[in-house]
Amino acid sequence: ETHEARRAAFIEKIVSSASSKKLVVAGPGAGKSTVFQDVASKYNSEGKTDILVLSFINELVRDLSIPMHGLAKVSTLHSFASRRLRAEQGFYLQLLDVLACDYEVETKVKVDFKSVLQNLELNETDAIDYIQARRAYYSSYDADTTVFDLVRLYSDASKIPEHDLILVDEYQDFNKLEIELINLLG
Repeated sequence: ETHEARRAAFIEKIVSSASSKKLVVAGPGAGKSTVFQDVASKYNSEGKTDILVLSFINELVRDLSIPMHGLAKVSTLHSFASRRLRAEQGFYLQLLDVLACDYEVETKVKVDFKSVLQNLELNETDAIDYIQARRAYYSSYDADTTVFDLVRLYSDASKIPEHDLILVDEYQDFNKLEIELINLLG
């Protein structure tokens, strides 16, 4: 059996699986981009064209954009989240650092806001309430507050966009907050 025949059989197993979520694990250079392209092509041929590919970093998005051109929308998770919320607010890359300084000056307590959000430490209600209030005061988002607010928005399932297929590259590199957004989308 040829390599192409084995890959075609593998693609067919992925596409025809009854599972609503599918996990494909492969190391670097194993051909995940080709698998993504083949799976997206198969979905497109079945009339399922609303396909989203999410990756961790811009370099991977650039690598995936060429083979996925015309088959899927390719984006980093943070770019996806910021596009959803950008029209509503500004975007400030160091917002959590600014808020941490504000909080420490006001309360004399040092809190790692980035860790609170990324690890979904929802028991840290004072910190989360402070982040939300100050974010609104500054009328701004950063990468983590964008994802956090989108997770909150999507707690109302009717607001979650429907996609025929979502492919996620480098899933293991996402933090708990980012994985929560991916799970809500899927």
